[in-house]
Amino acid sequence: YWSYKVYDGTNDIEIFRVNLNTLKATIPSTDAFFEISKITADIDGALLKFIKQRIANNGQVLTGDTILDIQAVGRGDDSSDPNVARIRVESLDNMGAAAAGATIIFEATPTGSTTIQEIFRVIDGKMGIGTETPGTALDVLSNTGIQSSRSEDSVNPAEIILNKKRATGFGATLIGDTIGRISSKTTDDAGASNSALTIETVATENHTAAAQGTRVDIKNTDIGS
Repeated sequence: YWSYKVYDGTNDIEIFRVNLNTLKATIPSTDAFFEISKITADIDGALLKFIKQRIANNGQVLTGDTILDIQAVGRGDDSSDPNVARIRVESLDNMGAAAAGATIIFEATPTGSTTIQEIFRVIDGKMGIGTETPGTALDVLSNTGIQSSRSEDSVNPAEIILNKKRATGFGATLIGDTIGRISSKTTDDAGASNSALTIETVATENHTAAAQGTRVDIKNTDIGS
């Protein structure tokens, strides 16, 4: 390996070393840390950049390539070095001028386990927990469900808020707009997903500061239908 040292007037102090076989750099210290500082008069922050390139096609990154991989590694009593947490960025496109999509994935090892597992990922502005293909802003596939809790000394409740806002003007809801929908879905014997029950709130007039009429529609599927 190559060792980079600084002389303090008495001793050569090793700052870091590079393994020439693996091309990995390490900081051999009991209190090692890595810090990036930027002191400027502009709004830009300190930057740490990870660059992935292939050899062929001018270095083009392909779909499924790992662009970034940050790992947290522990130490076992059997001298093993388990990877206990990880952040990855994977390419979603064969990258070019027109497409350079990517997803960020967070992984961790559950309590009592030695196998690292995906916790969640963000893809196209959607977060998926338990699913690699989220279809909504938050898509959860689990055996525990979703819970909203509130712990404070007040009359305020735990809430799930469905807020309708149009993109034009001040965003006012118009008559006939569905403001919110809670849908219970079932899976049939062919594997298709269907709505079994929906609860909808629908505007019965154009909503203003003085008038916000709304009705509630509850729909369910009849037997044999």
